[in-house]
Amino acid sequence: MRSSFLRERLDRPGPTFAEIVAPIAEDFRRSGMTEDELDALIEQERQAIWDESQR
Repeated sequence: MRSSFLRERLDRPGPTFAEIVAPIAEDFRRSGMTEDELDALIEQERQAIWDESQR
């Protein structure tokens, strides 16, 4: 019984990548932030994490 349940779940296709990231994309769109601003924010945080790991 348990294995048939798992088999059924595994045989079903999961959500597409677009479906998974849709809420993130919508939040980004609503934020009003540009892609360049997002890139700068990510780079700033990446650098901060790197700097912290080098201490």
